[in-house]
Amino acid sequence: MSIPAINLNALEYEDIYDSIQTYISGKTEFTDYDFSGSGLSTILDLLTYNTYYQLIFQNILVNEMFIDSSQKFESLVSHAKLHGYTIQRSYASNINVTITTSAEDTSSYVKYTPHTATATDGSQMTFYVGVDPEFSDVDSLQSANVILYEGQSLVTGAELTPDLIKQSCFIPTQNFDFRTLKVEVDVLGSGTYVEYRLGSANEANIYADINVYFLDGNGQGFDVKFVSGQIDPSTGQSVGNALTDSSRVKVSYIIPSGSVANGINNFGSNGVFAVTVPVGESSSGGRTTLSAADLKFFIPRTFSAQNRIVTMSDIKSALMS
Repeated sequence: MSIPAINLNALEYEDIYDSIQTYISGKTEFTDYDFSGSGLSTILDLLTYNTYYQLIFQNILVNEMFIDSSQKFESLVSHAKLHGYTIQRSYASNINVTITTSAEDTSSYVKYTPHTATATDGSQMTFYVGVDPEFSDVDSLQSANVILYEGQSLVTGAELTPDLIKQSCFIPTQNFDFRTLKVEVDVLGSGTYVEYRLGSANEANIYADINVYFLDGNGQGFDVKFVSGQIDPSTGQSVGNALTDSSRVKVSYIIPSGSVANGINNFGSNGVFAVTVPVGESSSGGRTTLSAADLKFFIPRTFSAQNRIVTMSDIKSALMS
């Protein structure tokens, strides 16, 4: 029995149908058979549909296996994990300014202190202090250099439920700026919180500092994974104090508006704390998300750079991150 020639170029539905019909009509028992006017045409339709469906499915499956051909955001998230790259969806417009005050007590001016700003179209936006400032005496005034991040909303002290098995917590949103995230942990449940810092995928001796967390995106939000409670592969021992039923975790972060907050330099004071914007400077860097094309470019280059800045591609990746 000879094997019939298979037309591998028949990728469209009609071509697949004709190819199957040609094969069957070549059989002697179906010579001069009227396919269009018989029940066999229904069987041909089913065979063609199944073949075409599997063709599309396998094509999508193969495409999503590679960064360059991926179309779904979830696939890019998965590829990014393998390259040690965490995809950030939102970036807050920001600006470096100088804060001055005649008040001797500056303890009330802390991280997330709001400032109202006026855009060129007259709309009002809110910028928040990014870090706890350090004031110093300058010409009989208290002065500090701070960075302000724009936010359409501010989440402060949101309680998260710890996953004791994974030693992590879940933030159910993707739309915050990593730079504004504050993670505080009360391991013993005593009411004393310790602020943890974001670790780097390429950081040496990461287990030396137990107050470290990582962000792991999953398409729906981010897992906050802690170094404490994990196993140090070099010693095989558990690191730090693992989260327990008594542990409490709270987070604060800014959800930005994106690019609409760029180009602003008209800032109002916050009580006795005045804002001075450097000449010619305005807010910048705000955007909603990187495009799929941008992610396909930066993910492999960030991995290849390994936190080194040598080539032009390294510089671009470092600036974007």
